[in-house]
Amino acid sequence: MKKVLLAIAAVATITSCSQNEEFENPSQQAEIKIGTTAVTRATVMETNDFRTFRAFGYAFDSSSEYGTATAGTKILDGTFNSADGISWGVDGNHKFYWPASDKVIFFGYSPEVSNEGDTYTYTAGYPTIKYTINSTIATQTDFLVAKTLGMTKTPEGKVSLGFNHALTQIEFKLKGDDNDVIYTVTGLNLKKIMKSGTYSYEKNEWVADVATDDYTMGVLSATVTGTTPVELVANTQLMILMPQTLDGASVEVTYSAKKIVDGKEVILVNEGTTKTAELTGTWNVGEKNVYTLVLKAGDQIQVSGNIEKEWTPKSDVDVPVENDAPAA
Repeated sequence: MKKVLLAIAAVATITSCSQNEEFENPSQQAEIKIGTTAVTRATVMETNDFRTFRAFGYAFDSSSEYGTATAGTKILDGTFNSADGISWGVDGNHKFYWPASDKVIFFGYSPEVSNEGDTYTYTAGYPTIKYTINSTIATQTDFLVAKTLGMTKTPEGKVSLGFNHALTQIEFKLKGDDNDVIYTVTGLNLKKIMKSGTYSYEKNEWVADVATDDYTMGVLSATVTGTTPVELVANTQLMILMPQTLDGASVEVTYSAKKIVDGKEVILVNEGTTKTAELTGTWNVGEKNVYTLVLKAGDQIQVSGNIEKEWTPKSDVDVPVENDAPAA
């Protein structure tokens, strides 16, 4: 999936069918039908990439409220796929049915977790997901999660799953500190960023692991003219990372700077120069954080002037006055 920001509402039509005594006996059975609608959140949105999600449903006693200790009975567990984003089917052609009287709580996520060690876990109450951010920026994905409150069967048998952003998006902008200077950025590295964590459906929060990673951006010799900001929003530049409180994080920028004086090029910052800036604060679930990096045009020459209070002393010179003045 291309790294984009999505807000998806997935509608699952769950129609009753007589399978055992726990379910009501309808006149006919129907398969689950999946449909999606999308709301754009950013200019880089590409809803065509939303093609799969996992969904789970747990039945519980309708006379009680769902809580952290509630042990629901799993009645839905499937991976839903679509070739066009309109018509959806479930892997294995499974069918799922409403219980006769119990309420059902639903959870979902997209895309499928694929990194080794990443898991969805449910024992009781609310599930958790272990997730790891891809090290390569271009392959990072917009991980989405969804949950409903306890529901009973609707007249149409439909369940609306609203998927929300579970991670945080990071964008960098570049600008200089002098309008007359041309800056060329050839590298940008984000360092000591927590790379994995466990998401809680109950709190909509992550507990980040201590392990960190560095993320190298493909800047491709970005040219910055003066103080006008340049956005880095290419697929190899826009990052989707783990929500966390930054601790020792930094960004390294490799760049050069030059100025044209009387038609001649004056190098102010040599090629390959790397400068570092510390990053602080907290990245929260679903937030977009934008950092503007201000590049220095080298060490400025400071010119000042003053008037000396004392003249330089010199030996006195005797000059005889004895000649007649010239006639007028």
